[in-house]
Amino acid sequence: MVSRGSFAGLATFLVAAFSAVAVAVAQAPGAPVAATGAASDVTTTGAKLAGTVTPSGQATTYAFDYGTSAAYGSSTATADAGDGTDPKAVTTTLTGLQPGTTYHFRVAASNASGTAAGTDATFTTQEPPAVSTGAPVVVSASQATVAATVDPNGLSTKLVFDYGTTTAYGSSTSAQDAGQGTTSVTLKATLSGLKAGTTYHVRARAVSDAGTANGADRTFKTSTVAGPAAVTGTATGVAPQSASLPGTVDPNGSATQAYAQYGTSTKYGATTPRRDVGSGTRAVKVGFPVAGLKASTTYHFRIVGVNSAGTTSFGADKSFKTKSLAALGALSAAPAVVAYGHGAQIAGQVTGTGASGAAVALLQNPFPFAGWTLTAQGKADTAGRYAFGVGPLRATTRFYSVVLAAGVASQTKPLRVGVRPAVRIAMRRISGKRLRFTGTIRPSSAATVYLRKVGARSTVTVRRTRSHRVDALSSSFRITIRAPKKRSQYRIRVRTDSHALVRFDSAPRAVRGG
Repeated sequence: MVSRGSFAGLATFLVAAFSAVAVAVAQAPGAPVAATGAASDVTTTGAKLAGTVTPSGQATTYAFDYGTSAAYGSSTATADAGDGTDPKAVTTTLTGLQPGTTYHFRVAASNASGTAAGTDATFTTQEPPAVSTGAPVVVSASQATVAATVDPNGLSTKLVFDYGTTTAYGSSTSAQDAGQGTTSVTLKATLSGLKAGTTYHVRARAVSDAGTANGADRTFKTSTVAGPAAVTGTATGVAPQSASLPGTVDPNGSATQAYAQYGTSTKYGATTPRRDVGSGTRAVKVGFPVAGLKASTTYHFRIVGVNSAGTTSFGADKSFKTKSLAALGALSAAPAVVAYGHGAQIAGQVTGTGASGAAVALLQNPFPFAGWTLTAQGKADTAGRYAFGVGPLRATTRFYSVVLAAGVASQTKPLRVGVRPAVRIAMRRISGKRLRFTGTIRPSSAATVYLRKVGARSTVTVRRTRSHRVDALSSSFRITIRAPKKRSQYRIRVRTDSHALVRFDSAPRAVRGG
């Protein structure tokens, strides 16, 4: 039989032995572990690949397999991953790839104990924009319109037109934004300053972070007959909703008409009526008023000349920004509630375009608010402020103002001025023990009169009565109460039976106790 002490010693021996075996197993070299990471810095022809390799304690090498399918087909040069036991980050850079192509890749590692490969991952190389040069349209002896279709392929893309008398070109238009969509867009440009009767070459060129793409070369020949020469001027008379578009047009000896194109982009979209500028050989000044514009908006415009032969000349694009609409502040009244038969001052403020000297009309609508009538008119001062005295007011009245600034009319929200009854109050003691309040009310509308005691936390009604008509203009009231034993405060409230008047509350009156 094994003693208790011997059994304990045997157990300790076995635990130590198994621990030693576990450590030996853990430290024994093994096959590597490979994990594929992500691709970065992807361009049209290259990418950076990443992954991790765990050598598992013995000398290990690695490489990246890649290709256009999960069969790969290509591998990078073998590299050393060391002989550690911790994961090691590894990278490689691929070049010479095909644009717009999806590639598969993985990292693979090998040592004396075996080979391991990471999972399959993919990336797609960038694709340069696609561009096609359209057929040029000759519009005069010195101008032509060129067009192109551009597919940005998802990257921010700019388009220019290269042109000249040879395929070396030599001149280029300003860059236009083709966006960053995935469908084709059409852009146009006007080539100016060309020579009459001359053959020109033109091509569209699209540029993005993925590279540059050139459209096919196209040719055109300018007319030998001099067309009109249009020059765009600088917009004048710019207001919130209107402007004048000036310029000049030289007919160059042919019967010519002129007009303006305008809109919120260089696509314009709107044209003015045409006007004849004759058939002379000197520049004729033209100007085209436009209205119905949006305030605080940038507009593009150009002057256009077209002669009887259909030859068209476009002036350079120019732009202007319409002014902001005048802003109206809310009306204010001083006082906001007036006594019957008294007046008030109604004031307002105009800011923005045309505020100084803006024309102002004040309209009123007394209870029962049946209709509005003009009550005053004038102009705002240099700071855009205006004020009108109104009255005498005999009913609660609404007011609003109409302001004409920079040719645009706008109005304020209505303001209500309350009219209360005009009340005169007297207070006196009777025989020292009674207190009497008397008063007159204008107008003579019947009213309920309340005597209210003002306390520290609340005000309560202690007596009320009805007014009595005195004459056609006024009524009166009388309220008698027992005099308070200690100092108190009272106020009078008057509610007339007329809905045209608001409630009246007097200021508190102090009464000595006794």
